[in-house]
Amino acid sequence: MRSISTRLTLTLVVVALVAGAATAGAVIWSASRTFSGYRAERGDLRVAEVQELLGAYYAARGSWDGVSSLLAPGHDGMLQQHRGMGAGMGPGMGMGPGMGHGMGMQGTAMPTMMALMDLGAERVQLAGPDGRLIADTGGQAGEMLTPATLAGGLPISVGNKVVGILLIDRPAVPPLSMVDAAYNRRTTLSAVASGLGAALLAGLAGSILARRIARPLQTLTAAAGRMARHDLTARVQVQGTDELAQLGTEFNRMAEELGRQEQLRRTMVADVAHELRTPVAILRSQFEAIQDGAAEPTAETLLPMHDEVLRLTRLLDDLQVLSLTDAGQLPLHRRPVAPAELAEQAAAAFRAAAVSKEIDFQVDAVGTAPTIMADPDRIKQVLLNLLGNALRHTPLGGAITLGVTATTTDVQFAVIDTGEGINPADLPHIFDRFYRGDKSRSRSGGGSGLGLAIARGIAASHGGTLTASSTPGDGSRFTLSLPITQA
Repeated sequence: MRSISTRLTLTLVVVALVAGAATAGAVIWSASRTFSGYRAERGDLRVAEVQELLGAYYAARGSWDGVSSLLAPGHDGMLQQHRGMGAGMGPGMGMGPGMGHGMGMQGTAMPTMMALMDLGAERVQLAGPDGRLIADTGGQAGEMLTPATLAGGLPISVGNKVVGILLIDRPAVPPLSMVDAAYNRRTTLSAVASGLGAALLAGLAGSILARRIARPLQTLTAAAGRMARHDLTARVQVQGTDELAQLGTEFNRMAEELGRQEQLRRTMVADVAHELRTPVAILRSQFEAIQDGAAEPTAETLLPMHDEVLRLTRLLDDLQVLSLTDAGQLPLHRRPVAPAELAEQAAAAFRAAAVSKEIDFQVDAVGTAPTIMADPDRIKQVLLNLLGNALRHTPLGGAITLGVTATTTDVQFAVIDTGEGINPADLPHIFDRFYRGDKSRSRSGGGSGLGLAIARGIAASHGGTLTASSTPGDGSRFTLSLPITQA
């Protein structure tokens, strides 16, 4: 199996090659079009130059005498033979006037000849003003041309007088000369070399980039493998702020949470075992005493056993509720209820205990809170748990308030006491299962330590929240927030 670094490198190299080939093709196509346009324009300039040179020829001699030697059939053969070579030569590169005299050409003969070569013309004809052919590279001199044929010609004027008509049968773009072909080859090779060079550079850069991307992924894979082998201490080193760094951060956060959940699981198992051990030990000792005849199965001996059975039942019920809330499967019997009515029902069950402890207990339901959809028994369970905790931690003569308020989005039940408060070190953990701020407090007198965890689970099952705030020595405040839902 190829590594991600190899695959990324190969992918980037292929992309670079395709991009380089596309770029080279575009450059070659653009250069070819530009060069063809240039050569077409040069051909038009050459035609105008031939017109001018032939006009100068006529002006120098006063007639067309001798012009046929320029366009004789033999010269046509020479034009065909030298067309490719002549296209790369300008008038300045041709033979001088003196050499033209040496070849039987005078004045403008040689420049005209070179211009005709550069055109790459298939056939060149010169007719007089009357339409009769004076010279023709096709050997048809003396013939009369039709008006339609003459209409496609180019007039040659001397002064204000038309002295001839030039007809040139040439391609729109002259054929490539050896120099032009060499130029095209150099352009093509340069474009291909540039594309390959760009592809190589992109491949090198891609290889470096792929390794930089793959290295943190390999580290993350190794850490995930350690976690799969139950090593929850595995972490990755995070560098930078990009997506890979964010992935590493989230991985570390997940590992932290898994470690915390594992610790909670172990603690819960130990706490459950401890909670079960005491009542089971009591029941066992009582049964053994009865079996040994040391005690009689009377109401006095059976009552403590019954209390321990009830304690076990409550613990098992609490554990079941907690597991259902964790799984999001806690059965709720929702119906429209008035928040103030819920508060009054919870207060009615609590007032007697508050009076016995000489605690000033008040219900403060200001205004009319909107109706909410909730399971009234579960919400009262939460309120009674909060009120019971407040009563346990509020001294004689203290005060407890159950308040009900509403915002635009939710209804809030607040249980406020003037008790001892919660230690700041304990506050983040009070909703953990079996957590006790006072480690020395008896479990038999203080409950199983699952009440607040269950209360928060019930709040979450209703789509709400349960939060706590406290100042040591001044008391605590627990706030149950439930979303407003129209009946």
